[in-house]
Amino acid sequence: MAIEVDIEVEGAEEAAEAVGKVGRRVSHVGQSLIAAVVNDFISILRAEMPFRTGRMRESITSEVRGNVGVVRVEVPYAAIVNRGAPSHVILPRRRRALVFQKPSGEIVYTKRIRHPGFEGRRFIENAIRKLHLRKMMRMREKVSELFYE
Repeated sequence: MAIEVDIEVEGAEEAAEAVGKVGRRVSHVGQSLIAAVVNDFISILRAEMPFRTGRMRESITSEVRGNVGVVRVEVPYAAIVNRGAPSHVILPRRRRALVFQKPSGEIVYTKRIRHPGFEGRRFIENAIRKLHLRKMMRMREKVSELFYE
């Protein structure tokens, strides 16, 4: 299951209109603001994300739909890494036993394993908190572009 985060920059269009600029230029500033915020979020998300193989970082996709930016982490295990997992029992699905190799090289056969669970890394929540400050700075930049371009 992929994780999807919608980023809506409220007030971007209104802020541009408030300074008296209308039409394409306002729309362009709003769109570029949303695109900039989405790119900022992706860079923060990549920095916050745990790294083992890099597959999760590479699976990030984004798009801008009107005044909403959509960011997805497409690997199926992203939600588990972010939220964590409770302790649970792992049972074989297709065979009568689970088989794995210990670091010592010993091969183990067992009918069940109790996974202890783990606490989530909360990388999405951390990225959202850090994005808030950058979003404010981006809004100031884009509004000042209206005055000085």
